[in-house]
Amino acid sequence: MPTYYKVRKWFDYRCKGGIPCLWVCGKFPNVTLALLFQGVVGGGLPLSMDIVQLHLVINGQFFFCKGYYEFSIGADHVLVCDLRLLYNDEEWLSIDALLLKHEWNQVQISYEVKKDYSNEASHRYVTLSEWGVFVYKQGTVNLEENVQFTCPTKDPIMTSNDASVSENCDDI
Repeated sequence: MPTYYKVRKWFDYRCKGGIPCLWVCGKFPNVTLALLFQGVVGGGLPLSMDIVQLHLVINGQFFFCKGYYEFSIGADHVLVCDLRLLYNDEEWLSIDALLLKHEWNQVQISYEVKKDYSNEASHRYVTLSEWGVFVYKQGTVNLEENVQFTCPTKDPIMTSNDASVSENCDDI
């Protein structure tokens, strides 16, 4: 991927590979994601687009939005997405209710690529190559007390899906 496609340093956390993962305690924070997609090696049409859906996973439980959001993404494209826009107010109340109070909750943002099978022979699929998380600072809330990017409990079972396992995180 060309060097001008990078998550900017002002994001609170950046990582190559894997999927976005963070740990929250208390209320779900307002976050924006930067997701950099690149084409899968093996050719295909450089101008083809894939349909990408984002999924919120809290403590291993998928949380689907009532609305239906799909993004058209091509190779070497960046998707910047405020998570608050993917769910309505009622859904965010349900999400906050899912969080374990006074404990750390693992939050992952997975994605699904919908393939165009009508043109499979010449299609180039996208994959997430780099990502970043920006947490909106609200008043006097201490970011470190409410949001972490590595498992705060250091539980080996909980860190198996942790983005920090990758050596490529936050040094890009």
